[in-house]
Amino acid sequence: MNSLTERSKGFTMKRASILGAFVVALTGCGTTAPAPCQIQAASNGGYAVRLLRTTTTVTPACDTPTGTPAQIGDSWVFDVYETDPTNSAIFTVIGYSVNLTPDGLPDPNVGSSPVYARAQYTTVNPAADSTCALANATMNGGTAGRYDISNWIWQETAVYLGTEFKADVTYTVGACSSTYAAQAITPPVQCEADADCNPFAQPFSSGINPDYDQNCILGQAWTTQLTGDPTVGICFFQKEFPSIGGYQAGGG
Repeated sequence: MNSLTERSKGFTMKRASILGAFVVALTGCGTTAPAPCQIQAASNGGYAVRLLRTTTTVTPACDTPTGTPAQIGDSWVFDVYETDPTNSAIFTVIGYSVNLTPDGLPDPNVGSSPVYARAQYTTVNPAADSTCALANATMNGGTAGRYDISNWIWQETAVYLGTEFKADVTYTVGACSSTYAAQAITPPVQCEADADCNPFAQPFSSGINPDYDQNCILGQAWTTQLTGDPTVGICFFQKEFPSIGGYQAGGG
């Protein structure tokens, strides 16, 4: 199944009243006023997440598509759930993995379900390097597996608006467990050629921040697990986080 179609699930839980301030934006513009730590909400299509295995020794029984393969492609969907009652400027982010919810979201759909990662920003505003950090969190899909997420860093300020993140993830499914380096982008754009990722194309652009160095990336993570088509990839980063330098066609 094409996992990107699952992004329409959305949330039905309570949201912070200030959520309206988190307007979906394709790009931001520089400003002297600080832009608070934030995410792109579910209405922007979620995040295309690529996990590259960092564990060096994996048993043959786990080195399979149903175990802990070398690459995993996933779609993670987020929203702002509530504010910190002791500091209304700090938000709790809640999100789920499409891979870990093959049967859909829980019914009733409540934020206390273990399928949702709940994590709070550690600061109100980005650090000097334009990043924000989320606390450690876990997405637990039961038999579908569990993601334990740490070192969760988001690209922020008014220029990036939380459209990219990286994290260390331990994926456990059955008797298999491996560590991964995760990187994610939003909006998630399917592609067959670099031109599909061009943020300057007319009359329709990819909608991806033009400051990112990205193009059409195929590979196992996308074509077997996310798009379901060996000829269809995802517009994705060509460098490690933060992959800055502007759109670069043909470099992947």
